[in-house]
Amino acid sequence: MQRILFWIGLILLINWWWRKNSRMLAERLRAHLYERTGQPGGTPPWPNAGHQGPQAARQFQAPNLDRSGAQEAVEPMACCAQCATYIPVSEALREGAQYFCCAEHARQFASRAA
Repeated sequence: MQRILFWIGLILLINWWWRKNSRMLAERLRAHLYERTGQPGGTPPWPNAGHQGPQAARQFQAPNLDRSGAQEAVEPMACCAQCATYIPVSEALREGAQYFCCAEHARQFASRAA
């Protein structure tokens, strides 16, 4: 029983120490960025984000590159109305406002709707 309590206490102590030091490091980073830029929060460390914060980083998308390094175009995707599989719009079959991955699913959807 004492061993179990010892290990639980040790785990809690390590957890407390980790949280305390991670907060302190984050505060140091914020202070350093403030000193460097003069703005609260400083300049974000991610590219092309300006001073817009973490949301700009979430919106940033790396370009799609093929093996030669050339940038390829990103094609919009459509969701099959029958099976909910995403397929490129150029390969999808369109029936009215609905997209389908194959003719069989278009027939199944039409018979289900009727």
